[in-house]
Amino acid sequence: MAESLPRDFGPYVLQRLISDEGGQGRVYLATHKSLGRVAVIKLLRQHLAEHPSFVERFAAEAAQLAKMDHANIVRVRQSGPLEGQFFIEMEYVEGWDLGAWIKAQGAVPYEVALEMLQRIAAGLEHAHARFVIHRDVKPGNVILTPGGEVKVLDFGLARDMDTSGASSPGTLVGTVAYMSPEQVDGAEATEAFDIYALGVVAYQLLSGRLPFEGGLATVCMKIRSEPPPPLQKRCPEVPAAFVNLVNRLMAKQPGDRPAEMRGVEAELRELALSLGLRASDDLLPRYVADPGAVVRELQQRRRARALRSRMPWLIAGAVTLVAAVVAAFVLLRPPGTVPGAEPPAADSSAVPAVTEVLAAPETLATATASAALVDTAVPAAPRPMTDAAVPLEEEPVVPAPVTPPAPSGTLPPVPAPVVHETETDSPDSLVVEVEVQPASDVYLDGALVASGVTSFQKRMLRKAWQVRVDGGAYGVRDQKKKPRPGDRRLSFSFKLSAGVGGVHVIGPRNGLDIYIDGVYQHAVTPAPVRPVPVGTHTIEVRDRRTGAVVASRQVVVKQDSNNLEVDLSAGH
Repeated sequence: MAESLPRDFGPYVLQRLISDEGGQGRVYLATHKSLGRVAVIKLLRQHLAEHPSFVERFAAEAAQLAKMDHANIVRVRQSGPLEGQFFIEMEYVEGWDLGAWIKAQGAVPYEVALEMLQRIAAGLEHAHARFVIHRDVKPGNVILTPGGEVKVLDFGLARDMDTSGASSPGTLVGTVAYMSPEQVDGAEATEAFDIYALGVVAYQLLSGRLPFEGGLATVCMKIRSEPPPPLQKRCPEVPAAFVNLVNRLMAKQPGDRPAEMRGVEAELRELALSLGLRASDDLLPRYVADPGAVVRELQQRRRARALRSRMPWLIAGAVTLVAAVVAAFVLLRPPGTVPGAEPPAADSSAVPAVTEVLAAPETLATATASAALVDTAVPAAPRPMTDAAVPLEEEPVVPAPVTPPAPSGTLPPVPAPVVHETETDSPDSLVVEVEVQPASDVYLDGALVASGVTSFQKRMLRKAWQVRVDGGAYGVRDQKKKPRPGDRRLSFSFKLSAGVGGVHVIGPRNGLDIYIDGVYQHAVTPAPVRPVPVGTHTIEVRDRRTGAVVASRQVVVKQDSNNLEVDLSAGH
């Protein structure tokens, strides 16, 4: 029988059920009567309280959380038995879990992801320093507050390093998609569990997708034996150093991952500094307040950074070009001349002498003797150097022009467009160009041609083309166009709105509560429009006293469904 809320519980008033975990506890939003503060109360289920093992585990969770006091971890205020039940009081943190944020916003800019990951790693490092392994690190267990704070919560599966951490055979403890290969195999819990899971969180933040998807058996098999799809292909704008770090975090062998979370945090911090990110930027609070404005700002920063990285090469190229021109002028001008002056007259006696040596080698001795006599008499005037008088081994060689190397380390705008084709124009071809916001997958006539881009160009056969863009949570759009005579380009433009719709539920009577995907939303009357992500959802109305489901329906929330009416008044 479902409980009636609100209800008193010691010094608290339990206002509403936040989560019915289906495991060892239920989580409520509560208010402390005398202090007036909002809190989160977790209660051990009554029937489990009769088993010492469950009580011990519940008390162990409270003890784990009580060890930690960190800005990036949800704090425990108190715990213990109360009115015949075991409870944990935690601070109430308003915000979004990171999983819901990714579903609504898609991939986040890598600068923002860096800030988030630094804070998650800092919280986990604090736990590891107290010998606590989380074992269930995932976006759903991270809260992003309206002020841009990041907090790790739900240490319900945490394991103390001082105790045996191996799972029971055939038992998976945690969320499979974020498990390391050794965690899937039931190995003893170590820091490497959380380090791998943080890599999966990083992958999902940057690409908007999990590295491995599918059923339980399929995902376990892939985690054990397959490398994740290359992150650089899914989001080519991410710096190589960041991609390499994510790949190391997700290494199959624990020994190939960073040894400690402290080292991971340090690497993330150094990477942020190398990209010019500073704490004074207040990047996370501004991103939460206005994601679009921050994305545009970061794109401008990347363009400026790319220009600065190219500047030394441009200067070096200019200097090299000037040097080559000067060298060519000096080496190719008539020998013995001074710029702006008339060239001196050649010594008429010198040229025939050399000519005689070249023409009649047998006269070499006579010519040498004559030269010796001249030297013993009066010093001869220096001969001007002529082309004929230059020894062969000293013949000047004009250096080839030096081409400066191509600039490296430049960052394209985000998300990076597919490299544009430069094939030769022809009457039978044209350029298909696609512009889309936000970053999406692009299909031409049903074939995937680019992933996670905002711009795409490619020379294709001149014909009608069907273009589809898939923005994930932002929806799917299709356009088909046929080129007109003389068209050299076929342009498509898409602007996808946020992948969040709204449902308005009509119930059969008062005294009922609305649940969407098993989570309490609001009383039936009055029932405002509830925001939900694009996709399939189960809408239920439940009796407030008994908890029984009075009516339910599965609905599909489509793009731009801002007020989808779900009529459950007939009890169907």
